[in-house]
Amino acid sequence: MKNLALGALILAAVSSVVPAGATTINITESLPLGSASVLVNDVSAQGIPGSGLGDATVLAWLKLDIATYNSNVPGTLPAPSLALTAYDNLTSGPSIPVSAGDYLVLHYGKGPGGLGKGGGLVALYFDANGTYVVPDNGSGPNGKGGISFARLWDHVDPVPINPVPDGGATLVLLGMALSGLGLVAHRIRN
Repeated sequence: MKNLALGALILAAVSSVVPAGATTINITESLPLGSASVLVNDVSAQGIPGSGLGDATVLAWLKLDIATYNSNVPGTLPAPSLALTAYDNLTSGPSIPVSAGDYLVLHYGKGPGGLGKGGGLVALYFDANGTYVVPDNGSGPNGKGGISFARLWDHVDPVPINPVPDGGATLVLLGMALSGLGLVAHRIRN
């Protein structure tokens, strides 16, 4: 019985181990968005379709950027949802909690050496949960100044046809079932 309980504890501990380390993917495509676009550090905030840098305009640009990225880079990124978290008046090096599938749009001011007017926008995608530390200044060429704002959009989860529990949950359920069977067998023997 002690061995069965110890086995269940070990199984639960092993199943709780989660790999760490999110990859940040810059999905910013050059303007105009289309099949000839290429990945860039940022795009001119004045060049995005629409007027101004309101949330609706930035989301519309992000959706176009994702579609362009998906047509130029193998793989498919999910669509963003309307769930928005706005970060305004950012101070030096803010940390933003992100989840797998989230999109973060950053706006940097033009700054010294930046091109054009209006600064630059960067779209980032995250493939795992974690925390993203926003750089104080943009990497250009349009936005080399300080961070102006950040907009975090969640992703739209596709509806699974046959949902299957993840490996960790499966191991925990298996461990619980085996422990229960062991207890039943022990009671039957006594």
